[in-house]
Amino acid sequence: MPTPILFTSEQAASYLNISPSTLAAARAKNQGPAFVKIGKTVRYSLEALDAFIDSKTVLTDDAVNIATTKKGLDDASF
Repeated sequence: MPTPILFTSEQAASYLNISPSTLAAARAKNQGPAFVKIGKTVRYSLEALDAFIDSKTVLTDDAVNIATTKKGLDDASF
């Protein structure tokens, strides 16, 4: 099993384009991305950061219509 790449809080915040304090506040409220805690050290995996981004993605009606049209699902009802 490959060793996961782990980011510091500062690196993770930069990846998410937010401040480290915003990331820390979200973590304290149990609302941010999943993290690894080793002793007092907090780290984030790339997979956890990407999963967090995916979980926050909002699909607009237009985005759904474009996606279904590209897949040939014009008559699909969601």
